[in-house]
Amino acid sequence: MNVYGDSGCGGSGFPVEMAQEAVPKEASKRGRKRKAWQPLELVRMPDHGSLRKAGQEWLALKGLGHKPLSKSWLDGRTTYISKCDSCLDCTEEWLFQCQEGNVSVSEAGSLCLKQAHAQPI
Repeated sequence: MNVYGDSGCGGSGFPVEMAQEAVPKEASKRGRKRKAWQPLELVRMPDHGSLRKAGQEWLALKGLGHKPLSKSWLDGRTTYISKCDSCLDCTEEWLFQCQEGNVSVSEAGSLCLKQAHAQPI
């Protein structure tokens, strides 16, 4: 039984290191072109073990205006995606996924001019 829900993560909420590899941009099984996700940061999963909640906390910590997180899948693993909510023209998105018991944060899209988006720590 997985005590951390469908995220499969565990840990204690402190930054670990920068993520190193971008998710490859290739076609999915259904022929959709994948986004060019660029790694931002790798953080430890907070004690609550919820990937969704960890994503919400990261966005709040960075002070980023965003739409609610939506559940998605990448390579058969649960992920959460949130989009910028600061302006209509912004295509900035953040992807949260589990990576070896930590939360990997990646971004895709173009930056909007109304807010300073997250920068790697």
